[in-house]
Amino acid sequence: MLNKAAIEKEDPGGTERKASETSSSQRSDIHCFPIHATEQTSQLEFPFLKHGLLFDRRPQIKQLEESLKRRLKPNSIPELILIAGASGTGKTVLARSLQRSVQEDLKGFFVMGKFDQLKRSEPFAPLVSAMTEFVSLVLEKGKDVIDQVKSDVLEQVGSDIRALTVL
Repeated sequence: MLNKAAIEKEDPGGTERKASETSSSQRSDIHCFPIHATEQTSQLEFPFLKHGLLFDRRPQIKQLEESLKRRLKPNSIPELILIAGASGTGKTVLARSLQRSVQEDLKGFFVMGKFDQLKRSEPFAPLVSAMTEFVSLVLEKGKDVIDQVKSDVLEQVGSDIRALTVL
């Protein structure tokens, strides 16, 4: 903000200011207009991100689908799938590519745990996150599902159930 005394000290007669005011009042090419009246949005939009589309991830999607098929076979061995890579490369979208088939087609539970670089002091944070999500999904299903999951967990874990509560 300019001080009037400072302006008059630099230009005592105000000749520069008067010349500027005169020239701008004589110009007829300056028109008032509403801001953003004719402007298009300057936001970049990537519709494929809204739809969860992946580009050139067919081999990885196929690996995930094969892992799911192996797990559906009787007496199959449980698998833990870890997806690693730089941030912004589509790891979450890749993992979620199986979500619909697990939840809707197979009526199963789909849970994920993400490693957060800011939570380095919590070594099991992704596992805890996935288990928390699993518990929430089970609780949403009602008493029958809760009893079935409880029975299944006790059958699989047995007397080592305390190990789950320590986390």
